Amino acid sequence: MGALKDCEVVADWLLGQRVNSLTALGFVVVGVLIISRTERLWVGLGSIATGIGSFLFHGPMPSWAQVPHDATLWFLIGVSVAAIVIDLRHGAPWRPLIGPVVLLGSVAIIGRLGATGGPLCDPGSPLQPHGLWHLGAAGAVFWWALRYPTPTQTDP
Repeated sequence: MGALKDCEVVADWLLGQRVNSLTALGFVVVGVLIISRTERLWVGLGSIATGIGSFLFHGPMPSWAQVPHDATLWFLIGVSVAAIVIDLRHGAPWRPLIGPVVLLGSVAIIGRLGATGGPLCDPGSPLQPHGLWHLGAAGAVFWWALRYPTPTQTDP
């Protein structure tokens, strides 16, 4: 199964990868906050779906979980990129994107260094780099969605 490349040991109980499954729920929390505090409904829904798909993949691990795990992440990426492009085309500034992009890139690097066989991989540790990726990526989406102005927020 694909989760084996995420370093964390797979346990024989409800949550196969405890840390990775629980940190995936950060996307759900972020999605609810985005929907309640911004006009970015599709980004919020994409974040919630990503959290659920990733929780299923790392937690109960049904054989079909790779599909919702990957599809929901690609959906979140797609709606986020589309929103950014639309905002930029309507005059939103690009500089507020720097922080969220740096955070996203940093946790992506840490997540890859912590993959199975990587220098940061410690399968039994409660500090899982892939879990940090979940929390950091969700945090970057939240930071962007909450702080990056939509064109209606920047228009006089």
